[in-house]
Amino acid sequence: MSFENGMKHFKEGNLKNALREFEDEIEQNDQNDKAWNALGICYSKTGDYESASTCFENALILSPDNSTYQNNFERNEASKSETDDILTLEDKPKPQKSSVSKTPNQDDQYRSPYIPAALSIFPGLGHVYNGLGGFAGLLRSLITSLLYPFVIGFFIHLYLIYDSYKIRQQMNNGEIEPKFGILMDYVIYFLLIPVLLALTVILAAVIAAFVFGMAGSAG
Repeated sequence: MSFENGMKHFKEGNLKNALREFEDEIEQNDQNDKAWNALGICYSKTGDYESASTCFENALILSPDNSTYQNNFERNEASKSETDDILTLEDKPKPQKSSVSKTPNQDDQYRSPYIPAALSIFPGLGHVYNGLGGFAGLLRSLITSLLYPFVIGFFIHLYLIYDSYKIRQQMNNGEIEPKFGILMDYVIYFLLIPVLLALTVILAAVIAAFVFGMAGSAG
C-alpha cells in the first residue's frame, strides 16, 4: 500500500509524506519502476536534482522504453544545469542506485537463447556454446548418442535442446554467470563427432541384428 499512499499524498501536495511512502515502497520492492519514477519526481520538485537523477535512471533500467521516464530524466537534467542550489527536504543520505538487473539489450553478455537451442541439434553442442563443454559436455554428448537408437535417447536430446535454451536465458537475466565456449572445446567436440557417429551406427546395427535374429528364430 506504500505506493498507493504515496500517490495520494502526492496528489494532495504533501511531498514529505509522499517521499516517505515511495521510499518505503522501494525498500520493499526495488524492482518497482513506477515507485522509482514517482520518487524522482518528488525529489525534483524539492530541488534535489541529483537524487532525482538516480531515481529516474533506476526507473529507466527497469523500463528502458518508457518515454515518460526518459522525459522526466531529461527535464530534471535541464533543471539541474540551471541552478547550483540543491534544496533538500530533510538532511538524509542520497538514495543509492539499486542493484536492479539490466535488461538483456543493455547487457554486453547477451546472446539469443535460440542460438544454443539450434546448435543442440547436434547433441551437446549448445552446451559447448554456453561454455559448458569440457569432460561433462563430452560425456553428455556420448550418452545421448549411445542412447539414440532407443526411444529414451530422443527424449534426452529434446531435453538438451531445452536445457541449452534455458541456461542461456538464465545467463542473460543475470541468474548465473555468463559464459561462452572456448575454441578447444569446439575442437574436441568436432573431433569426437565421427567417433560418436560410428558408435551410434555400430550400436544400431547390433540392435537391428539382434531383433532380426530373434524374428528369424521365431519364424
